[in-house]
Amino acid sequence: MYPKILKTLFFLIFFFYFLYKKNYRKEIKNNYFYLFKKKNFPFAYYFKSLAENLSTMMVINKKKSSLIFDKIKFLGDNIIRERGGVVVTFHYGIYELLPLIFSQRGYKTAIVYSPQRNSLLNTILLRIRKGKVEKFLRNLKEIKEALQEGYLVGFAIDNIHKGKLVSLKEILPHLKVSLSPFIIAQRFGYPLYFVLIRKNEKDYQVVIKKGFLPLFIKEELKKNIFDWVLWEK
Repeated sequence: MYPKILKTLFFLIFFFYFLYKKNYRKEIKNNYFYLFKKKNFPFAYYFKSLAENLSTMMVINKKKSSLIFDKIKFLGDNIIRERGGVVVTFHYGIYELLPLIFSQRGYKTAIVYSPQRNSLLNTILLRIRKGKVEKFLRNLKEIKEALQEGYLVGFAIDNIHKGKLVSLKEILPHLKVSLSPFIIAQRFGYPLYFVLIRKNEKDYQVVIKKGFLPLFIKEELKKNIFDWVLWEK
């Protein structure tokens, strides 16, 4: 399917989905006001941005990676030194391409798979993930084995419908994230990295930070706020 058709399709999906999700619209506006002290949220622009990100994640695979990889810049700690570690990110930018990006740099990549509460979103994300990651991990045993084998094990921590949670009021007053990756990194003795990817006009920026610093993360997320899925998933 052509990218323009995908963008239009995803835009329409977001548009009609939020027609019936009044609480989610309110949550997005409240989060936006908290971060920027602005009341009017540009939903049309937001849907366009998310649709473009989803279509990019759908189209890009190993065979087409050159479409973006020559435009990627690495910021922050620049490179992950160790060959095994826990990577945490948010549903932000073209996050589904992070495993592919790191595998292109010689890392073995795996993600911890947790189904979305929304079945349509879950179907879309499973389709996007196909062919972009070496391993899907579903339990602690698989996670431990992957770390021992030198994999970077990735979590999107703002998927909060199950598991132990921790509040991150430093970022948003009601934001909760999964506690699992922090416990796993500490328990098994592996480094933890925060990573996100955002698209600018001329390039894609991958931000890497060893450790987890909420105020640093907040400022990074704010730089392209319309790339962030700002409602409960």
